[in-house]
Amino acid sequence: MRNETTAVTVNPEVSDVELILFGYTGKCESFRVYYVIEVVIYAISIITNAITVTVLSCNSRLRILSNLFFACLAVTDLFQGFFGAAFNTIRLLWFSNEEDQSFVQLEGLLFLLVGWWLSTLFSYCSIMLISLERWFYIAHPFFHQRHYSIKSMFGAVATAAGICIGGCAVVTKGDAHSTNVGISFPLLHTCFSLLIVALYAHIIVISYRQQRSIIAFVRVTARRSTDQCEAPCGSSSLQNHTHNAKQVNALSNKTKTENSCLNEENNKSHAQNYSVFTIDPNNAIKGSSKHGAKINTIVLSAAPLANSPTPVDSTKHNSSSSRLPNTTQHDTSGKALNAHFNMSTRDNFHKVTEERKKPFKMLRKRTGKKREVKGAVSHNWKAVRMSATVFCMYFCFMSPWIYYEFITALIYGPRLETSETSQALNTLTCLHFCSNFFVYSFQNRDFRRVLEKYCSKIFGHCFPNLNNKVTDITHVNSHQF
Repeated sequence: MRNETTAVTVNPEVSDVELILFGYTGKCESFRVYYVIEVVIYAISIITNAITVTVLSCNSRLRILSNLFFACLAVTDLFQGFFGAAFNTIRLLWFSNEEDQSFVQLEGLLFLLVGWWLSTLFSYCSIMLISLERWFYIAHPFFHQRHYSIKSMFGAVATAAGICIGGCAVVTKGDAHSTNVGISFPLLHTCFSLLIVALYAHIIVISYRQQRSIIAFVRVTARRSTDQCEAPCGSSSLQNHTHNAKQVNALSNKTKTENSCLNEENNKSHAQNYSVFTIDPNNAIKGSSKHGAKINTIVLSAAPLANSPTPVDSTKHNSSSSRLPNTTQHDTSGKALNAHFNMSTRDNFHKVTEERKKPFKMLRKRTGKKREVKGAVSHNWKAVRMSATVFCMYFCFMSPWIYYEFITALIYGPRLETSETSQALNTLTCLHFCSNFFVYSFQNRDFRRVLEKYCSKIFGHCFPNLNNKVTDITHVNSHQF
């Protein structure tokens, strides 16, 4: 049984202009506040969408094909804000000037009404095109690469515009508060929403699988590289330590032999007094180990005392020039031994460290491209998140009014009157027209930087401190992201 408050009451005195402006409900003073709110929201949407279109079209970094559908959506919301603001302004003027209403023409109202519905349908198509472009880019990259061109993008926009013109003729047939709003428009909204949700669900699944496969590949490559390098590193380190031990033993045996020869020589030459020993670098004997470690044997030349009457013949002492007293030779050979052992151990330590770093360097080279792919996946996910946020804002603001009309149409039948709840929810739908600007500002770094740059140029003369603040914010954002 139909409720009496929602019964169809047709007033024969209502003109065609009032029928388009207010429906069969007529002028209602309680709706005047909602009309004012709608005018303010539409004015804000005009400003924000004009800024969005300007930034997307004037900046070279943002003027790419991926942002074409976003620009189309901003242009659509711009025109929708214009049509909505003009329509509600005429409503308010109708309240204030009831005597002279000749300024309102029926053709003008029909133009505004058709333009508003056309913009609404094209908003749906723009969001659908954004979702499809992201889905093709991730799910079918080769198809996207072959058909991703200016002609195909503008062809898709033209096709969507043709569909909207045909759909606008169907939706605006009759009165806006008839079955077209109560049944047809909710069904259209539901079909579009379910299709877009399915596309984003598939995109999420594909992105998650790509990230898992990349992480698994990196782990397997790291494990294989370390397993292949553990055995060579261990064997080389053992060989190096064995070689060091052999060199130490050889040097110690050589030192014992030289000490015994020196003792015999010292017993024969007690008369010669050697008090000063100087380093002779020209007679340094240089040897190299197996791994390139240099062994430097210091040769000391003996000089006689200044008060000694007999000069020392260098030809007679060539054979004994490298021979020293017992204590000094013992100390020097011990220092040479320690220096050689420390130097060879240090070189072997660096070699082992470099060999252990090899698998990680190889891993960086092998996984460099994969990390680029992972970065590309995260970048794609950011673009998907931005487009998904635009759709969520659109769906959240439009759905309450649409499904309220749908439920009341199913319960009470097609209604010609507008209730106050329906008008309040209809005012809420106007918020999605200016939501795209805030989505771009918060989720697109390039858009935010260009916007801050333009704001500093425009308002820098009025607020001199704004330039420094914007520069600091841009500097922080560049390091933050």
